[in-house]
Amino acid sequence: LINMLPGLKFKEMKEYDVCCGSGGGVRAGRRPVSVEIGKRKADNIIAANVEGVIMECPFCYIQINDMLKQFYGGKVKVIYLIDLIAEAYRRADSK
Repeated sequence: LINMLPGLKFKEMKEYDVCCGSGGGVRAGRRPVSVEIGKRKADNIIAANVEGVIMECPFCYIQINDMLKQFYGGKVKVIYLIDLIAEAYRRADSK
């Protein structure tokens, strides 16, 4: 789906399938563990050398956004998948 959107280049990151540390109540109940897991995810995003990262889960969106801001000053933009698709449709409609 992402590859079908014009102007985007998909790049898979290391450990893309590893949890961000926010789900299952971890972020709320075990914050230090959540930060440790989330930082690892943020490190992998930075290592991928990308401008933005797309999230489909609202918990991942919040966690990754916070981790990237906390540890990397928000260097990478976090984009919610549905917002990306909506923007692609808006651009297509304006042409």
